[in-house]
Amino acid sequence: MAQAVVPLSAAHPSVWRLNGARRQPTPGGQRQQCRRQCAGWSPLRQQAASRQRAVAEDSTQDEIEGGYCMPAFVTADNNRSKCFTVLDVEVGDYPGLLRVLSWSLNGLDVVAQNAVVRTSEDGIAHNTFWLTCRGGEKLEDEEAELLAERVRDFVMYCSPDESASRKTEFCAGPIHISNRLHEQYTVLTVQEPQPTPGFLLEVASALSGMNVCIQQGVVHGVSCDAGDDLAMDQLDESQLDDSSCLLNVDDMDGRKFTFWLKDSQGRKMDYGGMTALVYTLSSVLGYRSHPTVPPDQEMLESAR
Repeated sequence: MAQAVVPLSAAHPSVWRLNGARRQPTPGGQRQQCRRQCAGWSPLRQQAASRQRAVAEDSTQDEIEGGYCMPAFVTADNNRSKCFTVLDVEVGDYPGLLRVLSWSLNGLDVVAQNAVVRTSEDGIAHNTFWLTCRGGEKLEDEEAELLAERVRDFVMYCSPDESASRKTEFCAGPIHISNRLHEQYTVLTVQEPQPTPGFLLEVASALSGMNVCIQQGVVHGVSCDAGDDLAMDQLDESQLDDSSCLLNVDDMDGRKFTFWLKDSQGRKMDYGGMTALVYTLSSVLGYRSHPTVPPDQEMLESAR
């Protein structure tokens, strides 16, 4: 991955707060406002201590539940910059790492004013963020330390266990992707809740950005007479059992988009590619439903 400088100053509407409530700016100087906005870290310290005790009691738990786990080296330094808290994250690169990092920082109510992300030839991701709280000031030393602990908890990568890697279907809102419906292709179905100009462009852009090849596609909408009905026998819904997560879309007014896909190597998409595509589409189309659940866990919760 080429080195890039990424400004990430925009706040996301789905920010979750550590103390469980949305805080409002209070009167006073900028420094006072920052301290109030960066408050609520005591639960973070308690959670971190609890997790450390759990790891000490059973050092093999990660290996049992998630297969191979790769620790992350995370530090937060207040001495390297006059204006920012500098967060360094070093971990073995994996699909969705920057997505998880961005989710973590957004949820911790900090702003990445500048960032440099790169991956070395040996597969190690080196990510550096120059952070402030919402008030524009660097974090206090204690807050920076707790931030590093929290980020470390989330970015540690564990390969999917055997049961997770066997999942063949994933859903997010009206998005469904399956490896069960066709022997050669991954089948993606997206239901348009109501007619929306540019909907096909959004879906096609996401597929193109993920480097996915569309072998065949059908857009099934309204027709002016019975002769206009499109044959949809390629998508045999009778193959779905009760465990399928294909949604009932009868009450939706928009079109139904179905695509038969392969990855860039000409194969059916694998676990990582399917979950990444669902997450990308749900973000682009605005169907994110669990802003307080880590992205990778959100995908597993909807898997079959």
